[in-house]
Order: sequence, then C-alpha cells, then structure tokens
Amino acid sequence: MKERFIWVAGADGMLGSTFCLYLKKKKIKFVSSTVQDVDICIEDQIDRFVEGKNLTHIVNCVGYTQVDLAEKEADKAFKVNAKAPAYLAKTAKRKKTRFIHFSTDYVFDGTKLSSYSEEETPNPINVYGESKYQGEKGILQEFPLACIIRTSWLFGRGENNFVAKMLDLIQKKEQLSIVDDQIGRFTYAQDLVEATLSLLDQEGIYHFSNEGKASWYDMVIYLYQLMISSSKKITCKEIKPIKTEEYPTPARRPNYSILDTLKYEKFAHTKPRTWKSAINAYLEDRENEKTK
Repeated sequence: MKERFIWVAGADGMLGSTFCLYLKKKKIKFVSSTVQDVDICIEDQIDRFVEGKNLTHIVNCVGYTQVDLAEKEADKAFKVNAKAPAYLAKTAKRKKTRFIHFSTDYVFDGTKLSSYSEEETPNPINVYGESKYQGEKGILQEFPLACIIRTSWLFGRGENNFVAKMLDLIQKKEQLSIVDDQIGRFTYAQDLVEATLSLLDQEGIYHFSNEGKASWYDMVIYLYQLMISSSKKITCKEIKPIKTEEYPTPARRPNYSILDTLKYEKFAHTKPRTWKSAINAYLEDRENEKTK
C-alpha cells in the first residue's frame, strides 16, 4: 500500500489538533495547517499550499461552528462551511488524493422520532445546518469520490465545548438549568479521529457518534455524579431540567437528531463505545494532560 501523506487543515481546532496528535502517535506522515498557513476560503492559497506535496489525503477539520452567531454571520458561515470545502474537494480531485470532510447532525430538522440514516434527505432549520448541507452538496458536485462524515455534539481537547464548560460551571455555580428535550448522540473527538482513520479510503457519506442517545441534561447529570463520586470540589447544589422554549436561542435546534451509525458499524465490524464510556475516557485524558 502506498505510504500515506495526509494534510490536516484546521490543526488548531479541537478536532484538528486531536487528529494531528493521533497521526504523530501512529507515525503516519502528515502536514498540518491553520488559517495563518493557508486560508482555505481562498482557492489560490490552497493551490499554492499543495504544490510540490505528494499528498494522499486531505482531511478538512476547518469549520464555522458558532451555531447562534451564524444567524447573524450567514455570509461567513457559508464561506467557511460551503465554499471552502468545495475548493478543497476540487483540489483533491485535481491532485488525485482522497478527501475527507466533517458535517453535522444539524443538517436534519429533528422532527422524526427515529434515527437518521445517510440516505435521508437533509432539511436544516438554522443557518449553520444549511451552510453545512450546502458544503456537502458542493463537495460531492466537485468530487463524487469524497468521504463526508457526519457527527454530532462533539467534545474533546480544550475548553471550547459543552462538556468542558459544564465541568467548569458545576464547580462555580450553585444552580444550573439545562435543556432536557433536545436529544442527540455525543461524540468524543478521539473516537471520531480513530473512526476516520478507518474510513480514509472510503467514499460517500458516513455517520459516526458514540453509542446511546441522550439529552444535554442527561450529560450534565452524569458529569455531576462522576464529580461527586470522585470527591471533586463542586459548588453546584441543583441541576434543573428545562424545555427548549425556556432557553430561547437565536438559532433553532433539532429536537431529535440521532445519527444512525449502522453503515459505519457494518464497515468497521465494531460499534462505537457508549457516550458514558467516552466521557470517562475524556475525563481521564483531561487529568493526564494536566499532570504533564
């Protein structure tokens, strides 16, 4: 098999940085970039960056992920989530490399009470979801052999994710009010990276998230229980479940955006670990990073 040489775009983000660490650990040849190295929203910069590099794969970890802010910054969201991925797909086709891109459960409207397969037609209900859906369409139009991995409720390295923020709030606030009627599947970035490595040479759309559906409230309760059992210092005394209408946001969220991962499971001959197991691993990894 030809030696892999992977370009990881968006190396300073949660997913991109996790990807780079994993590739380094596995001794897989790669090059990484941030927006300071190459702005993937500018096609000429992409062309200059790949020139002279014998890449086998381009993995796009760049994304505009500010769901609420996207309602005001639609142009920016579409530029990053739709136009830029199409540019990368076009380059991948020209360079005869594989292209892997990440999308979201928010391409679905969440109105059905069963999981969404890869074959179902998206129907986004917010600007962020629409920008990601347009990105999917643009990619497949430019390069039908691309691989798009839809994921959901991502958490991992750094502090800019729901789980890290909740850990902080449990330690600082006496009472929390958490939405309990939005149901999805959490995804540990480390698990997503490992799944992606197995899909590097595939094409089409795949779904990947950790096993088990949950609400945001379910997650916070689980974190709270873990912190109590491990004798962590906490301030929080009450976690109150609330409905979506009690916590209005600029962007509507899908109420039930469960991704069906059966296609991935059949390909990989394994099921993703449960979200609770993934949370345990995340907390252990987080503690290990602090002691380094």
